[in-house]
Amino acid sequence: MRTKFEAKLPEEAEIERQIAIIVSKGLSRKQSMWEVMRKIWREFPKRQLLFERGELLFTSLLLAVVASLLLYTIEAPRDTTDSWTAMLFLISPFLFLALTGFSTIRKQLEGTLELEMTMKYSVYQILAIRMLFYSITASIAHVCCIVIAAQFISMDVFKMISAALTGLFLFAAGLLYVLRGKRPLLHTIIYSISWFAGNFVLFSQAKLVYIQVVLQLPNALYIMMICAAISLFLFGLQQFFKKQQGGTLECLLSKT
Repeated sequence: MRTKFEAKLPEEAEIERQIAIIVSKGLSRKQSMWEVMRKIWREFPKRQLLFERGELLFTSLLLAVVASLLLYTIEAPRDTTDSWTAMLFLISPFLFLALTGFSTIRKQLEGTLELEMTMKYSVYQILAIRMLFYSITASIAHVCCIVIAAQFISMDVFKMISAALTGLFLFAAGLLYVLRGKRPLLHTIIYSISWFAGNFVLFSQAKLVYIQVVLQLPNALYIMMICAAISLFLFGLQQFFKKQQGGTLECLLSKT
């Protein structure tokens, strides 16, 4: 007579442990934005990832314009210097926008944007790295210009730097939000014109009030504004980085 074979069932804790092992081996951990950025940074040639000859030439021209404005500010009377202090909030995003826009438009005109979309990493991830790099570059350029100007004229360096960085990162955060939507090229143009036109109208129509607001805001409030602007920019950058890449019409420079 055969004896009945009885199989011992594993305990509940053992079952859960084995399931956890299977899941951990079957599903790879999702990498964070910063981990993917570091990986792209290591794999891509820096010249192709950030600056090529076109960007270098364009940046040189922009820096020449900034240097000319800096010399004008140094030689200008005091009331003009105060005006430039307030205008920094308006014009500070220009270098960031110019670098980002020039880089992407050049790639579309050369026909390489379509090719980049078939690569291992999405075009949004590459553009996110460029935008992060350009924002840091623009910030350093603004700080250097302000510090140099402070050697020749009397100014509140902290407020000037704060106004420039707040304007830069607020604009960049809004631009990232616009780029995540539909018809990004058209909306980017509208957003950029609205930013510059709106601030310019405020500056020209209510010049004294505009200047006084920029110059008399407490330093603590400026620090809070800078932190909030940078936080919004990094949040927008993360959302842009995660954007799923679709067809050409969904890319940054889709047809309007």
